[in-house]
Amino acid sequence: MAKKTEKKTAAAKEKKEEAKPSAEEAKAARLARLSAIRAKMNDSSTSNRKALFEEDKDLKVNKRADALLERKQQEAEFELEKLQAEQRGEDFDRKRAWDWTVKETQEWKEKKERKRERESQSGVHDMSSTAQRAYEKDLASFKPDLDTYEKEKETGLHQTPSFGHKPTPEALDRLVNGLTKGDKQRMKRRKQAGADDQHATYISDKNKQFNEKLNRQYDKYTKEIRDNFERGTAL
Repeated sequence: MAKKTEKKTAAAKEKKEEAKPSAEEAKAARLARLSAIRAKMNDSSTSNRKALFEEDKDLKVNKRADALLERKQQEAEFELEKLQAEQRGEDFDRKRAWDWTVKETQEWKEKKERKRERESQSGVHDMSSTAQRAYEKDLASFKPDLDTYEKEKETGLHQTPSFGHKPTPEALDRLVNGLTKGDKQRMKRRKQAGADDQHATYISDKNKQFNEKLNRQYDKYTKEIRDNFERGTAL
């Protein structure tokens, strides 16, 4: 009886050992499970990134639309307020100034003053400032014919609107003379400065004038650097 029991136990052990996978099979199974887990993680990460991207895209679109809507609303309110002020015969700009506090007005004036001081100290102005000064200079030299203006204004009050107005020959002559004078001045400046520069560092006459102002202000600091570049000795 004991021998039969031993035989059964030995047979069971053999079957169990046969059913037990080898080390290579176990390793392969673990790698397969690990690959499956990684694949699920990658799929989840990709899905999360796509969801975040879509959410961020929707937020940006909504923010842009909200900003545009708010700007349109502000413009509409501004135009409505301006129209109502004109209908009441009020000075719209003056009325708007009432909304500014004394402190805000003073801060704005100080800011403008600091900007003017910086420009005057540096001696360099941007293109818009240069154009503004040129416009003011031309406007100061312009002498309108007020008598003719008043006559045309009085005549126009009793006529229907007309878009066929023609300037007088004298006005055309003034325009032609002004343009011709401006061309001559530009040609004179170009000849004085030398139109055939060896090293062109500008793209237009206005840009050239701006560069010349920069050179007058900063040449004392940059001359040595430029010379080193031309000699090839710059670090």
